[in-house]
Amino acid sequence: MLKKDFFFYKRLFQESKGSVTLEATLVFPIIIFIIFSLVFLSMFIYQKLVLLDAAIYTAKQRAATWDNSSKYLEDGFQAEFDNDGLYWRVFNDFGGSSLVNSKIKNTKNFLVSKLEDGVFNLKSAKVNIRYTNTLVKRTVSVDVIENIIIPLNWLANILGSTITVGAKAEVAEPVEYIRNIDLAERYSGTLLDQLKNYLEGFQTENGEGRSRQVVASIGSDSNGLKVYHYANCPYVGRMKDSNRVTFDSPDQAIAGGYHLCVYCAKNAIAP
Repeated sequence: MLKKDFFFYKRLFQESKGSVTLEATLVFPIIIFIIFSLVFLSMFIYQKLVLLDAAIYTAKQRAATWDNSSKYLEDGFQAEFDNDGLYWRVFNDFGGSSLVNSKIKNTKNFLVSKLEDGVFNLKSAKVNIRYTNTLVKRTVSVDVIENIIIPLNWLANILGSTITVGAKAEVAEPVEYIRNIDLAERYSGTLLDQLKNYLEGFQTENGEGRSRQVVASIGSDSNGLKVYHYANCPYVGRMKDSNRVTFDSPDQAIAGGYHLCVYCAKNAIAP
């Protein structure tokens, strides 16, 4: 009797019926949960990449066509010849100007048109387009903030409920850059030549190497001073040849005890 009971309980505990169902009940929801989490994560990454690609493309196209507001952002062509004026870079190329605001508005419309066929809710999207001009560097910035709904709370806490992307592109105009360099080179050369001539004249008048002749009187003036004059001083014409002495340079006259004429000093007459 005891032997029969032992074999009965042994078969009962070794029976495997129902174990597969129990394991599937525990494991299958976990597998489904992981799969859905990966799906939502993939959708989040994909949407962020799509939004980032659109922002980068918009910033690049706007920077490439910044030189003419009538150009199409998509291909850079323009239906008819038109420009923004001759001096728009001087007066209308800074933040807040009407021309910059018009370009920003067209850029925003272009970005919206790139995304309106997608899965984004453009009504809740925040698009911010900025243009900065620091004279040496011009930059177009595109920032987009988009709300996204993730049904899994714990995944939403990790990834966040918004997608924020930003892109920047620098405005480059090689033709305008070459023109500016040529203009700067031309006028800088002229200014440097004028400065050089001025410094040479100043050095000749006040520094070493003054070699132009000056005229002085042999005798002294009413104050007992010996005075020398530049050649174009009106007092030189009143002097008699017998009472006139000539020096090769003002330095020689100064070394001989002569002083510069008051009229020449006041009127800055050069030798």
